[in-house]
Amino acid sequence: MKQVIKYATNETVEEFKANFDTYIQYFIDKNEEKLKEIFNEETILDGNMTFDYEPLVTEGIYKDTDGKNVEIIHKSLKGLTPVQASQEKFWLGMAMTHYKDYIYYRLEDEIKKDNRARLKTALTSLGLGKKRALIVNVLPRIWWVGELTYDETREDPYELTKMFCRSDFSGKATTFASNNLMSNKEIRLGVLSALYELDKEIEGGVIRKHYVESLKYLNLIAGVSLLDLKTREEIKELVIELLTNN
Repeated sequence: MKQVIKYATNETVEEFKANFDTYIQYFIDKNEEKLKEIFNEETILDGNMTFDYEPLVTEGIYKDTDGKNVEIIHKSLKGLTPVQASQEKFWLGMAMTHYKDYIYYRLEDEIKKDNRARLKTALTSLGLGKKRALIVNVLPRIWWVGELTYDETREDPYELTKMFCRSDFSGKATTFASNNLMSNKEIRLGVLSALYELDKEIEGGVIRKHYVESLKYLNLIAGVSLLDLKTREEIKELVIELLTNN
């Protein structure tokens, strides 16, 4: 279903953050009347592009739905550029319109526990650097994980995504996205390809520690080796050798 993208005005973003402690109570109470006073046709505007909207999965346990939702939102918003996908006003606008049901679902536990510190990081960039905010914020995180794990050369471009999202989604997303080497697509997909191969051989499959060990190793050798010049296959072999011999 074609829909128009939404974005919050800059003023709305700043007001939401400045008055977060007041506004979050409306969210906790699911007070739609009060929320509409903040997020309405004057504060949330239509963008200049459409997208193929598909509702996100909002029932079930997260370890079963995170991967599905990564694939859904990345496919739906595949036309986004990294610059567009880095804008807080875009994600706030989308969160409070097309994907509000998902926000309620993904933050259900935090809402029940009145965990305002987590709700703040899940909905705003307050107290966080830009890159970290995109991964900690529950809506942009699923798009960015899709972007980081998508491999158009595979028969199923989301094959690596499915592996990545299978367990410890939040922890791996933060670890992976915060590593500067992962901004290089060949290095990133080389690492993921290695882990995908090893996932078939390691009892219980690859887990977060394998991601951490891989990135730690690459960071170490980056000081003495020009990793940017290595191919995806070469990176893959480096990681397989490391984890096989450990």
